[in-house]
Amino acid sequence: MRHYTVDDGLPSSHVYYVHIDKEGFAWICTDQGLARFNGYTFEVLTVEDGLPSNDIWGVVEDNEGRLWLETFDKVAYYQDGQIYRLPDLPEFVETSTIIHSIDSFGNHLLRASNLSYKVTWKGEEIQYEKLDSMYALLTGSYIAAQDQIKEYGLNVDFSKVDTTRRYFYTQGNLVNVDLDVIDMMRNKSPRTTTTEPLIMTQFSLEDKLYIIARDSVFAYHKDLKFGISVHDILPEANKIVVAERLGNSMMYVKTDKGTRFLNAELELLSNYNFLGNLELNELNEDRHGNLWIGTPYGLYFISANATKAKFIASSDIYANTYMSLAVDTNGKYWLGNDQGHLYQWTGQELFEYNVPTLLGSKITDIYISNDQLMVGGNFLYSFDKDYLNTLPTQQLGDHQPEVSVFLSRTRSIVRKRAPISVVKSIWTRDDKTYFISTGTGVYIIEPDGSADILQGVRSYSAIRDTTEDILYLGMKLGLRELRDSQIFQISHIDTLLDRPVNYLQLDNKNRLWVGTDGFGLYCYDKNVSTPISEFDYISIKTIFLGADNDLWIGTNQGIYHLILTQDDLSEYEIETFTTTHGLISNEINDIVVRSDTLYAATQNGLSIVDLKEVDRMVEPPTLRLTNIDINGEPVELNSTYDLTYSDNNLSIAYVCLSFKSNGHIDYFYKMEGAEETWYSTKSLRRDYLNLRPGTYTFYLKARDIDGFETELKAPLKFVIHPPWWDTTWFKILVVLAIIAAILGYLSWRINRVRREAERENKINKKFAELELKALQAQMNPHFVFNALHAIQDYVFQKDARTANRYIVKFSRLMRLFLESSKEKYIILSDEISMLNLYVEMEQLRFEGLFDFELNLASDIEANNIEIPSMLLQPFLENAINHGLVHKKGEEKGKLTVDVFTIEDRQMLKCVIADNGIGRQRAAQIREKSFKSYKSRGMQIVEERQKILNYIEGSEIEIQIIDLKNMDGEAIGTRVEICIPL
Repeated sequence: MRHYTVDDGLPSSHVYYVHIDKEGFAWICTDQGLARFNGYTFEVLTVEDGLPSNDIWGVVEDNEGRLWLETFDKVAYYQDGQIYRLPDLPEFVETSTIIHSIDSFGNHLLRASNLSYKVTWKGEEIQYEKLDSMYALLTGSYIAAQDQIKEYGLNVDFSKVDTTRRYFYTQGNLVNVDLDVIDMMRNKSPRTTTTEPLIMTQFSLEDKLYIIARDSVFAYHKDLKFGISVHDILPEANKIVVAERLGNSMMYVKTDKGTRFLNAELELLSNYNFLGNLELNELNEDRHGNLWIGTPYGLYFISANATKAKFIASSDIYANTYMSLAVDTNGKYWLGNDQGHLYQWTGQELFEYNVPTLLGSKITDIYISNDQLMVGGNFLYSFDKDYLNTLPTQQLGDHQPEVSVFLSRTRSIVRKRAPISVVKSIWTRDDKTYFISTGTGVYIIEPDGSADILQGVRSYSAIRDTTEDILYLGMKLGLRELRDSQIFQISHIDTLLDRPVNYLQLDNKNRLWVGTDGFGLYCYDKNVSTPISEFDYISIKTIFLGADNDLWIGTNQGIYHLILTQDDLSEYEIETFTTTHGLISNEINDIVVRSDTLYAATQNGLSIVDLKEVDRMVEPPTLRLTNIDINGEPVELNSTYDLTYSDNNLSIAYVCLSFKSNGHIDYFYKMEGAEETWYSTKSLRRDYLNLRPGTYTFYLKARDIDGFETELKAPLKFVIHPPWWDTTWFKILVVLAIIAAILGYLSWRINRVRREAERENKINKKFAELELKALQAQMNPHFVFNALHAIQDYVFQKDARTANRYIVKFSRLMRLFLESSKEKYIILSDEISMLNLYVEMEQLRFEGLFDFELNLASDIEANNIEIPSMLLQPFLENAINHGLVHKKGEEKGKLTVDVFTIEDRQMLKCVIADNGIGRQRAAQIREKSFKSYKSRGMQIVEERQKILNYIEGSEIEIQIIDLKNMDGEAIGTRVEICIPL
């Protein structure tokens, strides 16, 4: 139940009447103005807005959506945000009350004092047709003349009408009522009463006509008449004040002592008795079954489900904050409140047990096992339930105990120096050993009455996993384990190490459910902690395990029913229960679910909800646009807007009319053309500023508290045209011509530059390739010269055998060289073969001068890698002919080649090292030697490196390092060559 007053925006707390219009808005009639309610705010209209009077008793809606106002001697209606005043009728006096009604034929009838009018429209003109003859009362709202009866097509022979009887129209027939039974009186307005015996109220319910007298309600069905007296409705009542239909199958009857509800058979409906003490002015039911109650003390709203629920509370409204709840084997429910009162609910009556030592403290937990009732507060008690049931009001104990823990009514079995702080939770492993979580420690009470305490361990909840023999503790600093009397952190669940844990529950699959204080719900299973995202930042106060392994989770925002459809938590369903669904409060302290009935201990009492009766509205709520502003000015609501470039500031207001949701509605929007994805909000307005010219489509959806979604029937379309600074066609053509000329010139210029660049690039590339071939040609004679020189030496030495071997190797090398010289690149394996042949030839020429070693990394696939041809050979040649040949001393010359990859740079690296005389000494020797020959090998390599890098975009790196000993003397040369793979 929700209660609205002036503090919530009503113009007055004295509410006469509530009307739900065709759009779904609620109109609240008060003595200080008219208010329209959208579920969030009240929009108030007063005389300042055009009302003929602030005292509005009711509204009647016609087929055109006009709301006719019931007030004093003024005829006015509301439509499309405006109040329209009609000309005054001269017959009306200042004290006349204006009553409007729409009959079943769609006619608009108006009555003031003893005068009745039929209101008709001719174009924009409104006409009043006065009704003079009074023969029949149609729909309980107006007196119709004989000629109007004929117009309606009713087959009535007025010559046979007995004027001593009264006729009522219902279900297409006239029903007569004996005036000796019921005496006619004028209708009351505004909702006032008289002392006359008959209230002029009649209505149809199902197929019956009901006439309301001062002391009875009469029902007419064909030839059958039956009724119920006011004393049968409410024994202490003296008279009926008003009675009206409510929906299609029930009515409410207001007496001078309270209100009761009846069905079509005039049987009392007890579910609504909780409304009996309200002083009702008016009670209406909307199309979803929600109740709207106007009282002198404000507006009350009751959701359809709340009318089906029960509320149990004590007579002391300040004692209805129930903190704990449990059910025993006899089906009786035990309740504890925040003042130390212990109650038993039998299903019919609420008994209170007076325990003096508990008074003033919160009963935070009740646990029932075997024949014991454990009650935890500032003290822990254990009661024998059978004994307790024999003393429903007797005091249990008449002294303040000196100890903390009791296991009987009269004696202490645990004596500790420090008393128990507040008991947080009670749990037993086997109905023998109890674990008590308190603010000062965890007590473990053994079957023999002995107890141990873990001092300094502030615990909110404790539960034992019997399969693992682990006691889990919910603490302020998170989830902990108690093993061998020691507390351990659970290292693999970081998410629960520092979050305060309020409640622990084990399900039938031995999964631990952890409810935190403000950080949501977690499932701890097989050393894995899984958060349930729908509970993020919600404070969990209690968890009840259902019969089907489902969970009922009590929070400060209502109850969540978690239905697990998959064991791995990949799929689950969540139902929400709030005051909308029958709870008396959304602040839940404890839960019990039994036999399709939900029991919830709340801040305002015990709620009992029959789960089979909970009606989750299948019909989606209504989503309405309420206002559209363009550049800050409101415009008429349309589906399409054609705008200029300057009309580019839009503000769209909307509302989802789901009163039961109480503002808990999520909106989803997307402005296609400006936004690519859907966004969510709870705001009732969306602003778009400085939109660029283009076409935009606004989509809007809403989801209510039950998860039902609705959307706008048609999206909004906005077309913002681009600006036309020059309005003449000539200027437009001039601009287009200039643009075309510029674009044409730029296109011609770009194409010309591109062609020139391509031609120049082609020439340069061709020139570079020719230069490379020339360089390769230069390298070939150089190598051949050196080889022939070696053969010449063997011939001069008359060593024909060695010369022959040298010639064979030279021929093989020349064949490989000629094949490779055709290409810029050579396979690494072929290059290695050529290097081996070359070095072997040089070793033959300089027999015994040096050793050679070539190392190829194991991860290199030599047959799949290409490198520039003849790139490595010149460095080996230099090492042999200039470094190793001139080496003197005992140390033998050595030449090594290492080939490996650099993974982080995707490079092939070749390292050529010798222990020769070094580059500086070799240069000195060359200066003193044969002057007519100038080596071109290294120069050719450098030029090839530059050209290859230019043509192929490669990054070949060559670095030559002089090796020296500690004294700075040359000990060889190292060449590092990096080739991109």
